[in-house]
Amino acid sequence: MLLGKGLYLCQEALQFLRYFRFVGHTVTELLADGGGEFNNKEVEQITQHAGLNHRMTMPYTAEQSGASERENRTLVEAARTMLQSTQLPKKLWAEAVNTAAYILNRTGPTKVADKTPYELWTGRQASVDHLKIFGTHYTVLRSCAKAETTETRCEVS
Repeated sequence: MLLGKGLYLCQEALQFLRYFRFVGHTVTELLADGGGEFNNKEVEQITQHAGLNHRMTMPYTAEQSGASERENRTLVEAARTMLQSTQLPKKLWAEAVNTAAYILNRTGPTKVADKTPYELWTGRQASVDHLKIFGTHYTVLRSCAKAETTETRCEVS
């Protein structure tokens, strides 16, 4: 079972590296948490072939993963705050985390002054005009050709 998972992760890592190169970015290092998924011969071959530095931290030591752990904590705290402030159910956790990541990628800090992660990735300034408040009520317009004249054509949620 672990071997299958390891091979799947290797394929994912290869696709990840290909995508980064395709869009014109450079990957120089693979930092893994030492949990075992990326500590095998297949990953070592991939990193050597790609010319990457493969660094492993000690398992279960979040302190060694610094920036990524802080980013994860920021996402979790933002998602928790969005769900609590809107009194939405926990089953919307994934949507809250995705929304937090989307917003942070367009507004979050980077090491480059006056640049967002989105600007560094795409080379364009991000638009935030389309963003709505998380948990806002909305209206969905139904477009049915056979709807009766007296039927409701929208749902408010």
